[in-house]
Formats: sequence, structure tokens, C-alpha cells
Amino acid sequence: MPYKPQITFDDNSKVWSGGDRSIYFAPHLSIGEIIFREMERHPKLIAQISATEKTVLTRAEVRLNAIRVASYMRGLGLKQTDIVGLIARNTTHLVAVAYACFFNGMPFHSLNISYEQETIEKLFSITRPRLIFCDGDEYETQHRRWLWDFDLRLFSSRSLVPSDTVQYTHSTLDWFSGLSSIINAGVFSTTNIVADNDFDPAFMCRMIQEYKIGLVFQCPSHMAMLANCPEFDDADLSSIEHYIFGGSRCSLDIQNRLRSRLKGELIFSYSITELNSTGTLNPHFDEKPNSVGRPVPGNKMKIVNEQGVAVGPNEVGEVCLFNGQHWSGYYGDPEETRTIRDSERWFHTGDVGYVDEDGFLFIDDRKKDMLKYQNIMYYPSEIETVVSQMPNVAEVCVFGIWNAVNGDEAAASVVKRHGTHLQAQDVSDFVREHIGAKYKQLNAGVIIVDDLKRSGNGKTNRRANKEHFLNVQRSNQL
Repeated sequence: MPYKPQITFDDNSKVWSGGDRSIYFAPHLSIGEIIFREMERHPKLIAQISATEKTVLTRAEVRLNAIRVASYMRGLGLKQTDIVGLIARNTTHLVAVAYACFFNGMPFHSLNISYEQETIEKLFSITRPRLIFCDGDEYETQHRRWLWDFDLRLFSSRSLVPSDTVQYTHSTLDWFSGLSSIINAGVFSTTNIVADNDFDPAFMCRMIQEYKIGLVFQCPSHMAMLANCPEFDDADLSSIEHYIFGGSRCSLDIQNRLRSRLKGELIFSYSITELNSTGTLNPHFDEKPNSVGRPVPGNKMKIVNEQGVAVGPNEVGEVCLFNGQHWSGYYGDPEETRTIRDSERWFHTGDVGYVDEDGFLFIDDRKKDMLKYQNIMYYPSEIETVVSQMPNVAEVCVFGIWNAVNGDEAAASVVKRHGTHLQAQDVSDFVREHIGAKYKQLNAGVIIVDDLKRSGNGKTNRRANKEHFLNVQRSNQL
């Protein structure tokens, strides 16, 4: 069958290419200029709806609010060489601040509100923003000498203009899906649904039905919460045409549960933040389950072995991506910039995977997650894949616990499905029954937890889960 996106493979260079990128706008236009003009062309269309704050803004209203913020920043003397900081939830206010930065051509540095103050200070000490925006109710908890609380006046519309494209992501602007959502809304006149609450799968089910959401961007952890919530089986998901997920591994069971409820496409997306765009897409879940797909137009990919040599189909190695676009590198860190992007401008993702005979990429694990038991290498995902097959398991995170004799002994934090019964010994026994190798057993133990530890962007944080496991073990020994 003809797979999408269309690609070519060069057997000499061992490179898969997505072909030429389509150009929709003149290359000299900035993203700020494009959004400014497109919002001016369609002023009456609905730009954004806040499901939690119950506000509705037209494109004219968002544009006017953004102009006011942009003018304020220029009035403070900010220039295009200055950096603006953001620490905010997906409130009604946030889009105007982001667009204001686009209009002024000013870079912004967005952080997740869940970061502790030490992390915020460390990151902002690198970029040193001259002005930082935060939510009003977060102001007192932040570092006052850095933060300026912005209370934007809103002019909300009462009527909802139907739109063929309504999109939703719970990610904030520190995450690519959050950033791409507001860009899509500004450039392509989609209606963006936002919510500033902690992610609530039941609330999401109600939003999908109420607003007829057709395009969803979601991280796998939220997928798992959605698929395992009591409301999922009866939720009306018929409006969803494209359900796009990515950012980390997702169990095939969770993918299958979502696919069984969708009339539209379930699309696995893969990229790295440094690429500034989607790297690969898989709109063929039924034929290629668990694959992150093929390179999109404008991108190339290759797999390199431990010697740095590109290899062909079905050979495992590090995934490398190329988009030919300008990238300024990590701010203030040229050494790390050279580590991830080589002299030929290929990005070394740090992900391990292979490409099958049809050009579909499969991700196995992260290079840095590799473990060694008695000098035998293995990956946590190999065990996670097995544990995820248990009917009572919602999510799992496997990590290594150091043992002076054996090296990295595998341990697991496991979230059970709602309304089910699961014990730690059940997990260990299941792994023993399905994996014969001694070094891939859960030799360091298992704990059952209410939820996994996550980074600010929603990804499972393997290191944090390991620390929590060790703390539990220490408490049990007292």
C-alpha cells in the first residue's frame, strides 16, 4: 500500500528523506508578521476558548490584546536582543503575551509552573530575561525581584462561531505541542481550546464533546490517564479527526485502547525540541503499530552505529535527524551545542531505534538509559514493554538500582488501573514468567504508586521515580 509521508532511501548514504518542504509564505516573513496579517484577514473568527475560565476571544480581540502587550514592552525599552520570560498556565492571557513577543521579534523563554524556585533561578540565570510574565495567583510564590505580574484586560465575545478545526492540548508553551498549537491558531485560523487546570481526563472527555474538538495533541502520560479513567468508555470522541501523541514511549495497550475509540486517525509523532518542527509522523497505526513513522517533508533521518557509521534497514543505532534549517544552538552553551549537532548539521537525538524495510522508524530507548547487569547491557524499556501487557497496569517506569556485585539491578514503579487490584509480587512474577534472562528480572523490587513522577512537561522522569523508590525502601527499613 502507498504509505505516507512519501519518502526516498539512498542506499549509499543510508539516509531516508521526506522530500522537499512546501513553502506557504514568503521566506522573508517572520512568524510575527504572518500571524499579524492572518489575524487581520479573519477578524471575526473565534481564536480561543478557555474551558476553565469560560472566555471566548475572536482573532480581532486576541490581536488587539497582543498589540497592547507588545506596545507596553517596547515602552519599557525592550529590544529584539532582550529575552522575555514566561511562567504561566494555559490561561486566557497567555496567547497575547506570546503573540506580542512574536510581533516584536523578541525571543521568550518559557518555564513550567511546577518547577521549584531553585530550577527557575538556575534556568533564568542563563537567559537573564529583562521581563518575566507569570499568573497573578503565582506571583507571591515566585521570586519578586524577577517577576512582573501582568493582568491583561479582556474583551470577550459571547457568541461562538462554528469552526471546522477545533484543537486542544494541555501542554503549556515550554512544550513543543503547546507552542505549535498557538502558532497553528494564529497562522491557519484554527480555534484553540485551553484549560488552566491540572490535567483531568474526565474534564477532557467533556471538553471534546462540548466543543467538538477535532485535533488533539497529547503526551503519553495523559493518554494513559485518559484511557484508564472511568469516563473513557462512554465518552463521545466522534469529533476527533486527528489524535496526535508523542514526546515519550507509550504502551501499545494504551495506543490500542485509544485507537478502538477513535473514528479518526491515531498519529504517533516524533521529534526533538532542537529541530523546531515535527521530525516523523505515523498516520498508519493499523499497519505499523508503535512506529513513530516516516520523515516529514523537509527532513531526513539516518541510524548510526556505535562507530558513527550510518546503517541500513532493521539495524539498531542512534537516531539522527536533519532539517537543513538555521539553529542558533543552546543559549550560552556552545559545548553542548556541538555535542547534539555535528559539523554536517545532523542532530544526534540520543534515542536508539531502527528503520524497517518500509521506512518506518521504531524507537527502542534512550542511550543514556542503558543499564548493565554483571556487564550485560539491557534497556529499561524491554522490561516496561512486558509489564505494560499486564491487564491491571496503567503505567510503569523501570530504572536501575546499583548493586556492588551485580551492577544495575532493575526496579519498577507501577501505577495500577482504576478499580483493579495489583500487588508488587504480581509484577515480579509476571516478568519472571515472560522474560527468561536473569539480568532482565526486577531484581531490585517493585512498588505500587498512585502516579509516576514527571518532569514539568509531563514526561515520565526516570531519575525522579528512582529517587522515590529509594526513599520508600529507606522508609521500609526504619
